[in-house]
Amino acid sequence: MTIPTEFGRNGVRGAAKTPARTGVLSSNDPARTAPVFRPTWPPTQKVLEALKNLERDDFLSFVYDENELYRSISEFCGLPENYIQTYAGADVALEAVCRAYLEPGVEILIALPTMSRIRHHADSFGVRIRRINSPTPFDINVDSLITHINDFTRLLYIGQPSLPGGVLLNESEARYLLDNAGRAMVIIDESALMMRQYSLTSLVRKYHNLFIVRAFDGVYGLDAQPFGFILSHPDNLKFLERYHLGHSPHILADIAAAAVLADMDRIDERITNIHENMLYLTVRLRSKNMTCRMTPSGHILIKTENPDVIMKRLYRHGIFSLSLAAFEHFENYIMVPVEADDFSGRLMAAFEDISPPDEQRGITARARITLKAKSRRVRPGNAL
Repeated sequence: MTIPTEFGRNGVRGAAKTPARTGVLSSNDPARTAPVFRPTWPPTQKVLEALKNLERDDFLSFVYDENELYRSISEFCGLPENYIQTYAGADVALEAVCRAYLEPGVEILIALPTMSRIRHHADSFGVRIRRINSPTPFDINVDSLITHINDFTRLLYIGQPSLPGGVLLNESEARYLLDNAGRAMVIIDESALMMRQYSLTSLVRKYHNLFIVRAFDGVYGLDAQPFGFILSHPDNLKFLERYHLGHSPHILADIAAAAVLADMDRIDERITNIHENMLYLTVRLRSKNMTCRMTPSGHILIKTENPDVIMKRLYRHGIFSLSLAAFEHFENYIMVPVEADDFSGRLMAAFEDISPPDEQRGITARARITLKAKSRRVRPGNAL
């Protein structure tokens, strides 16, 4: 998954066959000039087959039904087709909303922390940008957001989950925010959400001041073919249509997205496996006296007194990590995208010579904790 930030686009999508750049290498290291990336969450086999079929036919002939794609997204989201508008990725969808609603003299509120590029889109329209901090990095202060809304507030942006913290709004908090947003349109960005049961899509029918942004990158595997969509009331989507020219997904992205929707069982298996890995790693890393947090985006956050040392360890084991030092309250954190399958073993190998404090003092631990989550499948029809 590629996570755009205010500090430049950071390739969080990749662990490398030869380890990815982590910002802790010397300038003469050849890996800095010639890294070879492999995606953390690659496309499923069904997606690859759909694209290979096009290549086999030299991209000259293919059967594609856009109406069928919208019907599949409708079933996936549980919303009518006229509540859906597709874009060439979540970032493009956010730009379209900014283009439609922002103009000089108005303002946008952005809930922090965030890795979204929406600030850059808003800045191009000469509007006032107000970034609203929460008391802690792992909290969303809805009351504070509402307090900052005024007659000039045109848009309010909030991540679901927030990145890098991974904080989620629950439904009651979202309803409270939407009920008290005044004339502002609320953007809830779910493009990084892996655990779909936390989606707030069910609110779209009731609240006409709501945009929900989704995407099929990340665990869905379409980083190379960006595909995103906005869920909102049909009147809002008609308003956005004025600025939709050039924002549609590429035909290859449409075909890949249709294959993703047809392969949701495999995607759910991947999500379950990633979730199990996150649970296991959280317990194991905490047993080594390290602070570790799971996020609903498929990443773990590791807090350590020596981030550079940990990043070098991960680098040597071919695991990508991202320093969060540029984010307030996250100075000692690193973010690691969690893969499926054997990823846990590879990551723990990087810490095999780190012992918890009790063992360092010669005290034998009485018990070891191993946590394994039960497999829980999310049906596509009830995905959101």
